[in-house]
Amino acid sequence: MNPLVRSAIAASLFLLAACQQAVRPNLTDVLTPVESSPPAQWEPLPETARAPAPMAVAPDPVFGSGEEVFARLRSGIEAEACNSGGEMARRWQRRFSANPTAFARQLAAALPLMDYVVGQIELAQLPSVFALIPLIESNYRANAVGVGAPLGLWQMIPSTARNHGVVIKSGYDGRLSPIESTHAALSYLDTLQAMMGRWPATVMAYNAGENRVRAALARAAAGDPAAGTRHPPGLADVTYEYVAKLQALSCLIADPARAGIELPLQARFERMRELTMDADIDSVEQFAKRQGIDAKVLRGLNPAYRGGRVATGAPRRILVPASALVATAAPPPPDAPASP
Repeated sequence: MNPLVRSAIAASLFLLAACQQAVRPNLTDVLTPVESSPPAQWEPLPETARAPAPMAVAPDPVFGSGEEVFARLRSGIEAEACNSGGEMARRWQRRFSANPTAFARQLAAALPLMDYVVGQIELAQLPSVFALIPLIESNYRANAVGVGAPLGLWQMIPSTARNHGVVIKSGYDGRLSPIESTHAALSYLDTLQAMMGRWPATVMAYNAGENRVRAALARAAAGDPAAGTRHPPGLADVTYEYVAKLQALSCLIADPARAGIELPLQARFERMRELTMDADIDSVEQFAKRQGIDAKVLRGLNPAYRGGRVATGAPRRILVPASALVATAAPPPPDAPASP
């Protein structure tokens, strides 16, 4: 297995504060225009002789880059991302960017699963900012265990997860499945978005519960839900901070130079894809062996299967490195013997 997979999947705790001061990059490369003499006479080329317009390059189906993921995120982030959230969001910008090296390292480690989540959000046509929720909730760790009942990338509690189709049973907890938990979280966010209208109110409801936020909005005077103005009033501080964190991260991705940081644009990672295990597979290790995938890597991507066993009645959709799909789909070489 490519070592990029191993390094990309391992993630450490997301740093919210550090004492080190932000370091601004030195702009050492200065572009100097080069002058050239014009030709004595210029005539347009005939249509048939002109070079065709360059074709758009299709993204690599196996490997991705930080530059691509952050460009997709940035395209859906509001233009006023850095002017939202007031002092609360600015404080979180300073905390996230206090150690630029550690911040970039955490983002790079999250890229394989972030790429998968961004793709699902694009399919659901939801706001790009929702892809930053797992950074706040779990630092994109599929096996994250929260205080109390929440589990997984999206830190879902059992009742919410079950309400959106997640299977939780002996030997299997779908909240620990990046596939099941992401589909459920986006289903929930889609419901909340239709109910609340704007994403700040949606994520308030995701954090505090829709009934509590709707009641606060009903009691409040007119005004847009916002962390900076603590509107609607009456919610817990952690809920306003939740929105402020997302606004801070949105700003850092939209305009990293403002905070003197650099995003891991050159980081390369192997993409993740969904695959269905055959009916005769009863363990992650067995499936890994059949597909030629490192079993440890596959277990790390799919911790929902307790002890690596595929429990009876558990979903069989599993997340795999994209190279496994390419290898599975590849035809045998011409000189390969026919299968019996």
